[in-house]
Amino acid sequence: MKYYSILSDHPLLQNNYIFNNTLSRDDLSLFGPLIYLKNELKKIGGDLNTNDYCINEGIKVNAVIHLDPNEKPNYIPNQINIGVFIESKYIKKYYRDKSIFSHYDLVLYWDNLILEQYKDKSLLQYIPFNFEIDTNFSIPYQSRRYKISAVSSNKNLPLNFKNNLYEERIKIYRYLNDNYPSDFHLFGRGWATPTYKANFKNALIRRSGLERLININYPSNSFSKVYKSNVDDKFNILENSIFNICFENILDQNNYITEKIFQPLLTRTIPIYYGAPNILEFVPSKCFISYRDFSSYKDLSDEIINMSTKKLEEYRENIDNFVKFDLPQEFACKKFSENIINATRNI
Repeated sequence: MKYYSILSDHPLLQNNYIFNNTLSRDDLSLFGPLIYLKNELKKIGGDLNTNDYCINEGIKVNAVIHLDPNEKPNYIPNQINIGVFIESKYIKKYYRDKSIFSHYDLVLYWDNLILEQYKDKSLLQYIPFNFEIDTNFSIPYQSRRYKISAVSSNKNLPLNFKNNLYEERIKIYRYLNDNYPSDFHLFGRGWATPTYKANFKNALIRRSGLERLININYPSNSFSKVYKSNVDDKFNILENSIFNICFENILDQNNYITEKIFQPLLTRTIPIYYGAPNILEFVPSKCFISYRDFSSYKDLSDEIINMSTKKLEEYRENIDNFVKFDLPQEFACKKFSENIINATRNI
């Protein structure tokens, strides 16, 4: 029997939690590919468990899947070590040291530069997503509670974070807070606390420890008109939204396409997307609003606020057909499972 383990610091990937418990729809959309892989492995006489579970149960593992590995690779001898990389080098800065990828027998990643350097032991793997989420997508737009929603965490920005979109999110949120507070609804962690102004000067102040003496935050009430609460189920918000602001964490990196655009599409919510320049290779322009197409926050807001019922329904029909017939299978659970199983078939 071929045993695989999944090694990660994520709390849901400890003690077989994701395999033995009911997950929220948010978590199921992200971790569903691993559950799918476990089921496929069982069909061919294999299995997948979390690494700590294997250790505790004395299960001998043939291959270890390192999911978005940490800075110090935990290479496990006498096993096939598979590195599945999700984040960008701009988020996990130690990925900039390309030697980190040399520690793995097989590398699965969406970054073509890395794949080219390690082409003898790498596979193109887009960030896997579980499209099989049960959503109440049939709620008519006129019955949805939120015209524009955003669900994100208020995170501090790293120093020298190239092409970050955290700050751009904050700018559009503040504009909508000030100009369209009845139409915009903000959810997520941390928005009730002061928000850091990301620039080089403030980064130096923070690094020096002087932020106790010098205010480097936006006013604490920056989002007081639009912030609602944290949420346990993002899909509850999306099902009741007409539009959803879904910016990636970084800008202008081909293939870096995450759950942020796929989740609203599943609920037939119209995404307002900003991120990967090659998004049109996977999602047609008629299914989302591209933030790149507007020269100002006002132009974007006018387009959304004043959109006719006819145009809204055209978007909905386009999205519905896309979700039913044309979802990009490169991101699907099946493709992720096939990549893992086929690459390790002879173990």
